[in-house]
Amino acid sequence: MGFSSIQKCAAVLRTAIDCVDWFCACMYEVFHQEYLCKPSPCDIERLYLAHKERHGFPSMLGSLDCTYVAWEKYQNAWRSQFT
Repeated sequence: MGFSSIQKCAAVLRTAIDCVDWFCACMYEVFHQEYLCKPSPCDIERLYLAHKERHGFPSMLGSLDCTYVAWEKYQNAWRSQFT
């Protein structure tokens, strides 16, 4: 006898989750130096000016939807939930 349909579906889901996790880890390794670094003072000033021009008011870099917390200590279920 072979595996049941539920066992096959569970294996597919586990494999898919592992592949997405591996893909995200690879993307982080490739792009984190360029795109996930903290902004310099010059970058912050440029962002303030661009935001003020577009929306009419400054100082939105520290809004509530932005987090600067490292995710390596969080549980796997919570990883990347808010990004």
